[in-house]
Amino acid sequence: MKCSMDTHALKAALALLMNIVERKNTIPVLATIRFDADDGKLKLTGTDLDNYLTIEVVADIARPGCACLPARQLQQISETVADGVIELDRENSTARLSQGNLSYKLWTTSVDAFPEIPKFAQTPISADSPPLQALIDHTIFSITQEEGRYTLSGAKVLIDKAGATFVTTDGHRLSLAKTNKIVSKKPMDVLIPRRALSLLRDLSHLTDSLRFGFDEDRLYVQIENVQLMSRFLSGQFPKWEAVIPKTFARSVQFDSDEWSNALKQALIAADPRSHYMHIDFSDGTATLRATNSGGETESAQAVVPATGDGEPITLGFNGRYLREIISVRKGRVALDINDPSSQVGVRLLGDSILDDYQHVLMPCR
Repeated sequence: MKCSMDTHALKAALALLMNIVERKNTIPVLATIRFDADDGKLKLTGTDLDNYLTIEVVADIARPGCACLPARQLQQISETVADGVIELDRENSTARLSQGNLSYKLWTTSVDAFPEIPKFAQTPISADSPPLQALIDHTIFSITQEEGRYTLSGAKVLIDKAGATFVTTDGHRLSLAKTNKIVSKKPMDVLIPRRALSLLRDLSHLTDSLRFGFDEDRLYVQIENVQLMSRFLSGQFPKWEAVIPKTFARSVQFDSDEWSNALKQALIAADPRSHYMHIDFSDGTATLRATNSGGETESAQAVVPATGDGEPITLGFNGRYLREIISVRKGRVALDINDPSSQVGVRLLGDSILDDYQHVLMPCR
């Protein structure tokens, strides 16, 4: 195998592929990038077994072939070489990357050890990038980080002729986002893992629109010279509709920037595991209080404006959860309340590309 390619194109491809390459090296070949040079095309593929990302790079193919090269070293090399052309020449178990007087010799991994790349399916669904990004940005942070909660480690995605709905939850909060700007003739009801959602968001930033399709096992995404295949999660997602309260007794409104900054300040003194804090609503203000008797900073208090009616009330929250919600979009925020022991609704007010967005936050006892 022998080919040459533009260093900028190589660097851009590797930047995307590094999001998928296995970092723990439990299976050595997953720490490599597969290069396939044939028919005047050069394709770079990375996988973690659940996701396959393939990027086609413009190249001059002198000798067709394939090779599996160490991803980390490739990235480091691409970030240090000068703009221009770099040559890749593989012979037996080694490969040489060279540019002018600079040359690197790399060990290769057997191509036979690289996982079989699934066949790419059709992508009949078209989606503009802005609404897709909004769906992901408004929900991805509510996906659980706990390894044992398998069915909560992704987003419930429903798409039909009426539009698209994304739902995520970690058991302590729930996010729901809807748009009628993404539709599918064939109904889609799947669980998309967090990493796949993150990759999908990254790809959407590279283009104005993309195409995708699905079968029983995988999501297929196509943009120009990039193809992504991601395995769905299996299992039963919780009955999320029952978690959203139908009515609320009162509402409090505030500015997202003011509250985000106040929450950041108060969280310095909160327990680093629970991020627990009290919020006292009274007379047009909210007092955010955090205490951590075991920390170096024992307590913190921040007072910010909050408009609303009703008697004074004190709520207990995971402050980090609330800050993640209101940091999604600048503007006014409404906190919908029933009582201190019930779920609280969080709404981001003002113009949005989404048709509906709801967030439910469970109180801390």
